[in-house]
Amino acid sequence: MKVSTGSEEKTLYRKNLKNVVYVIGDVAGEIEAPVYAILKMQKEIADLPTPDGSKIEVLASRQPWSEEKMGMKWDGEWHITYEVFRDLGIAFGAVMVLIYILVVAWFKDFTTPLVIMAPIPLTLIGILPGHAMFGAFLPPLP
Repeated sequence: MKVSTGSEEKTLYRKNLKNVVYVIGDVAGEIEAPVYAILKMQKEIADLPTPDGSKIEVLASRQPWSEEKMGMKWDGEWHITYEVFRDLGIAFGAVMVLIYILVVAWFKDFTTPLVIMAPIPLTLIGILPGHAMFGAFLPPLP
């Protein structure tokens, strides 16, 4: 066996034929979800200097369009969380419209469904005091 010392060439990473640099972090133990770390880092990322003096484009659901300007995409667990909540929000809205149409057809009245469905968004508002009472994590308000 022969041992030699020296330098290796840097590894070039690419994704979709574009140059990328991966930055990996783990927030386990300190905070419970990636969204809290992302919200905390937004200001620091916006203040990072770039070679051309422009702002870094920060994206959540798609990759930067070109390599001419510096860009950053939150990926990994955050990307999955973002897509799931986006899709569930769209599905929730569609189901609310469908329920409204069905209740209008049943009662033949446009105001009765509004009275019946009024508690649905109020349950979402009720989640916030519940989190506050039990000390659960909530994103900081801007």
